[in-house]
Amino acid sequence: KLSDTAEEHESVYDSTDVAIMVRSKHHLRLIKEALNKCGIPFAVPTGQSNDSAHSVFKGSQSKLLSMKPVKLITMHKAKGDEFDVVYLAGWTEGVFPHPSTLESNRLLEERRIAYVALTRARQRVVITYSF
Repeated sequence: KLSDTAEEHESVYDSTDVAIMVRSKHHLRLIKEALNKCGIPFAVPTGQSNDSAHSVFKGSQSKLLSMKPVKLITMHKAKGDEFDVVYLAGWTEGVFPHPSTLESNRLLEERRIAYVALTRARQRVVITYSF
């Protein structure tokens, strides 16, 4: 019976809507590499005006997790979107807030971006220091 349970578990589809948000496009590369290694499908907005326009990547492993693709976006592009779970990656000093905002009195803009990112989650927000 244990093998039947394992087979059933593998066929379960996780429909949780998950997003990983970072400060800039440069940081997305690190997240993409990690998801590819783990076989986690992910989607990256194509930049088109259509909200459903995404490039979906399936990962490099032959066996993918059965789940909705994780949305990878920058905090700047998150306004108006909502997700069940949001991971905010790279919230470490020197990355967020960006050092140039401290020097140019644009700290309020960084606070607004942080507020938008934090309020995109319907159920849970996870903030990490690393990527």
